[in-house]
Amino acid sequence: MTTIRRRDALAMLGAAGIFGGSMATAVRAQTEPTDVIRLGVAAAEVCSEAFYGVDKGFFRSAGVDVKLEWFTNPGAIGTAIAGNAIDVGLFDTAGLIAAHSRGIPFVLLANGKLYMDTDPTFGIIVLADSPVRAAKDVTGTFAVSSVNNIAALATMVWIDRNGGNSKRVKFVELPFPTMIDAVQRRTVDGAVPFEPWLSSAAHAGLRTIWPTNGIAHTFAGSCWVASRSWSETHSATVTRFIRAIYEAGRWANHNAEASIPIVAKYTKMAPNIIRGIHRGAFAESLDVASLQSVIDAAAAYGMSTKAFPTAEFTYRS
Repeated sequence: MTTIRRRDALAMLGAAGIFGGSMATAVRAQTEPTDVIRLGVAAAEVCSEAFYGVDKGFFRSAGVDVKLEWFTNPGAIGTAIAGNAIDVGLFDTAGLIAAHSRGIPFVLLANGKLYMDTDPTFGIIVLADSPVRAAKDVTGTFAVSSVNNIAALATMVWIDRNGGNSKRVKFVELPFPTMIDAVQRRTVDGAVPFEPWLSSAAHAGLRTIWPTNGIAHTFAGSCWVASRSWSETHSATVTRFIRAIYEAGRWANHNAEASIPIVAKYTKMAPNIIRGIHRGAFAESLDVASLQSVIDAAAAYGMSTKAFPTAEFTYRS
C-alpha cells in the first residue's frame, strides 16, 4: 500500500504519468490578458480536447482565447499553475486527489479523459509465455510511469477485487518508451503502459491483460485543473472554458475519424497509429460518480490522506 508525505505531493504530480518523462519547462510563461487562458498540455492524445477546442473553434465560440503551453508531465504543469506561469492544465486524477488531500490549493474545473472497461486506455503487458493471466496471478515487479498515478492505483484495486493480492506486487518507475524493452528483457515481470505504448506492446508480441472491474466500470482518468485563487478571480473565464472543453469532448466522442488529423497534427503520431489505438471517451459534463470512485480508492490505498466528497475540490461558480 502506497503512502505519500505532504512535501512530496507536487513532486508526485510530476511523476503521475499520463504523459511519461520526468522533467519539463513551460515554453512560454509571460503574463497574458485576463480573457486569454494559458493552457498546459502535452503532445499526447489524452490532451486532445484542447487541440479540438483550438482547431474546431470551440474556445473562440465561447469567448476564450486559449494559448497552448507545452509540457512533458503533469507535475511540471502543477508547478507552473502554482507559480502563475499558466492558468489551467491537464492533471492525472489520482495525483490531483493526493495533492488536494494535503492542502495544495488546486481546483478541478472539468473532467477529462474517462477510463472505460469497454475501451481501456491502459493495461498490463507481459510476455506471451508469462504465467500471469488473471488478477490472482499478478506477482513480482511491474513497471509504471509513476507509483502514484491512476494506472498504478487502478491496477492495485483490480488485483484485490478480482482474486489477487496487490501486496505481492512491487511497482518500479520507468518511462513509457522503455517499458516494452524492459518486459522483453525480463528485467520486470510486466508493465502498465498507456496508449499508444499499450498497442505497440501488442504489435511487439506481448500479451495484454485488461484491468476491468477495478475502480469502476467507468472512472475519471484525467482532469482540467487551475489554482483556486485564479479560478475565483476569473469566474467568467472559467465558466466559458468549462463549456468549451465539454463541447470539444462531446464533438470528439461523436467524430472519431474526423478527429484523427487534429491529433496527428499536435502529437506527430501517424494517422494509422492513432486509428489503431484505444482512445476511450471524454467526459461531456461533471461526473461526480466517476470522480468519487477514484477519491475513495486513493484513500484506501494510501495515495490520499483521506476520502472526501467531490464537491470539496470541484469548481463552483
